[in-house]
Amino acid sequence: MRAWILWMRAATLCAMADGIERKLTTIVAADVAAYSRLVRADEEATLTALRGHRLELFNPLIERYGGRIANTAGDSLLLEFPSAVEAVRCAIAVRDGLAARNRDIPDDRQIKLRIGINVGDVVAEGDDLLGDGVNVAARLEGLSEPGGICLSRTARDQVRDHIDLSLEDLGAVEVKNIARPVRAFRIRQAGATPSQRQITAANPAKMAFKLPGKPSIAVLPFDNMTGDQTQDYLSDGLTENIIAVLASSPNLFVIARNSAFTFKGRAVQVQEVAEQLGVRYVLEGSVQKAGERVRVTAQLVDAIDGRHLWADRHDRTLDDIFELQDDIAQNIGLAMQVNLVRGETAQRVSAAFSSAESLKLFLEFIHHWEPWSAAGNQAAEAALEQLMAREPDNPRVVASRGAILWQKVALGLSDNPKQDWADARAFASRAVELDPQEEQGLYLSAMLAMQSGEPDIALALADQAIRVAPNSGYCLAVAGDIKSYCGYPEEGILLLEQAMRIEPIYPEWMPAQLAGAHYRLEHYEEVKDLCRGLLAADLRNQGVRLQALLYLCYVAVQEGDLTTARGCVADARRFRPQLTCQTVLQQNAWQKDQTRLERFIDALREAGLPE
Repeated sequence: MRAWILWMRAATLCAMADGIERKLTTIVAADVAAYSRLVRADEEATLTALRGHRLELFNPLIERYGGRIANTAGDSLLLEFPSAVEAVRCAIAVRDGLAARNRDIPDDRQIKLRIGINVGDVVAEGDDLLGDGVNVAARLEGLSEPGGICLSRTARDQVRDHIDLSLEDLGAVEVKNIARPVRAFRIRQAGATPSQRQITAANPAKMAFKLPGKPSIAVLPFDNMTGDQTQDYLSDGLTENIIAVLASSPNLFVIARNSAFTFKGRAVQVQEVAEQLGVRYVLEGSVQKAGERVRVTAQLVDAIDGRHLWADRHDRTLDDIFELQDDIAQNIGLAMQVNLVRGETAQRVSAAFSSAESLKLFLEFIHHWEPWSAAGNQAAEAALEQLMAREPDNPRVVASRGAILWQKVALGLSDNPKQDWADARAFASRAVELDPQEEQGLYLSAMLAMQSGEPDIALALADQAIRVAPNSGYCLAVAGDIKSYCGYPEEGILLLEQAMRIEPIYPEWMPAQLAGAHYRLEHYEEVKDLCRGLLAADLRNQGVRLQALLYLCYVAVQEGDLTTARGCVADARRFRPQLTCQTVLQQNAWQKDQTRLERFIDALREAGLPE
């Protein structure tokens, strides 16, 4: 890349001497990160993979967004777009497409691009582009992380009102061979907050203070992303308000303002904060301002487990900034109290069992059951057997017996599916007989009725579950899913969104089912956003991964993007080789809208899914 830049600068001087005409355009510079290392490790495989990416991903997307290839140099691409908006959309699509194609490839063999985008003055010589506008794009590419995208200020200004982006302001950066500093902005991943990165788990043994006996949290000063230090009052005031609201809860241990603000302006790791302050949880976020509107993003991290637990984004006007502060603080307070495995409050779960050991076994059951896998089903059943020996007539345990059988049939693990399905319904009904307020029995009964082709019974049971537990995220989500499948997707969306608001640490299946509701209403942009967000996460539930891929495939077919559709099918069959049109049809034969199901299967068939 360095030699290429030097060549371009020399060629520019020659072009200027010849009086070649200049123009203003959008330039995209991209190269393969760690290309030399990849070639040294396996030249043939690297070149083959790169050729496939170009033919199947890069070229179709560049054409789709109206761009053209101005120059190539082995591992590098120089592109031109008439629109900065389309250039950024193309770059994001390439980034996301590569991430999907890399999913099952070892980290050290993945091909990732670094991308720089600039709007600037260039010199055209034939198809080539030369000049400082190109040089700036190349330097921005060098500032990008592998898989990352950097914008110049001119590019940012062109797209800021047209694309919903989360940007990290890198400030004015001195770059080689450019006369003035370049103002650079890094595009964060969709939905990401400032530090949504790989987290190194903190070591409790290294903590300066012993962990308190109740949930402990440090609120880091929110980042001011406006690029104007005079706007610090927004981010600082928000941080102080959140600390004050959380500190008013007797159930939380909250690090005081003065200690938290010692980290202001410092690039620190969550691990470091947790170990220095002796807390398990760390909250961090950012504030962006555009005119009279402000956007706040926040995320809650479990420093001991090294996991992102909760993230949210709020867009408000400055006239209700105090309401915004209170809203965020209340959300975080709820997130701190919910059970980290299930999403129910610890108090409600504990009350269902007679001893701490029973509670531990139940949480172990849920932990293994939720990934929806064969290995998980087996481990969950083992934990449930021990729990049944301790509390055989506990309504929640009885309902769980139905849930394990339902999962076994759904995963194709049952030796007698018809009998296990009947037993699952019997256990769910028995749980409700033992306790009419047993929400798990109610929503499991509703789901089983729906999948047995009894939509009216399913809808009635779903409504009953909501009446019994109106503040249960699980009840609302299952009810929303049932409404969606049974012909009321608008109502389903409202219930699913309400569930995800109540349960900020929601399980993976909830956004997947929300995507399904939007699919039934042909809200394709919402489907793509939800499914891409799921696929970008570290999913435990492989059934959710399959749902997301198949929904994306269907939407791509409707939009005429067979390249993406075929890629989704290929990704799905990599971890589910037995997947065929017939298996999808059999697993969804109970659905009420058979016409829509047939269209869905036709789309999968067109994308290359075998019969």
